[in-house]
Amino acid sequence: WNQLGDNATIRNTYQTNNWGNNVSLSADGYTLFTSSAYAGTDTGNDVGVGRVYRYSETSGQWAILGPNINNHTIVNDDDRVGDSCAISKDGTTIVISESRNDTGGTYRGAMMMLKYTQGYWKQIATAYFTDYGARTNSYPGFNGCIRMNRDGTRIIVGAYYDNEGTGFVGAAYVLDLVHDYG
Repeated sequence: WNQLGDNATIRNTYQTNNWGNNVSLSADGYTLFTSSAYAGTDTGNDVGVGRVYRYSETSGQWAILGPNINNHTIVNDDDRVGDSCAISKDGTTIVISESRNDTGGTYRGAMMMLKYTQGYWKQIATAYFTDYGARTNSYPGFNGCIRMNRDGTRIIVGAYYDNEGTGFVGAAYVLDLVHDYG
């Protein structure tokens, strides 16, 4: 194996946040998405952040593509944006989970889909765990792995704590993008 570019450019500036815990790569291997649900901010810890990089064959380096991906729904400490992440085949659509988003109850979870347009990541869809007939006693909700199909129109997201009152049996939810709000 030969390393592509200098990984110093893919390091995060936040301390002790498990940067690179979640990674996803476009089909051509030149766009990557990485996140950490434990990245803190000035307002608190575990808010989470994601970042997209594109590799340049000319410079031989990875460069940040657009601004950081933060919580676009509700600015809330401990939402853990970036517990899981995925990128589309062409590297222009991303999906990122927020395992502790509180919409619909404590730590229910959510996911955001964003599309790269005109130099920034625009949120085009959001899904909350409670929108899909989730168990009311599930804690937390969308907390597992998240993946998307090649063009970003279908995702699967895990909910490993989803339970039926007899323990954490887990579940997976397959969601189709009905409307792109971009």
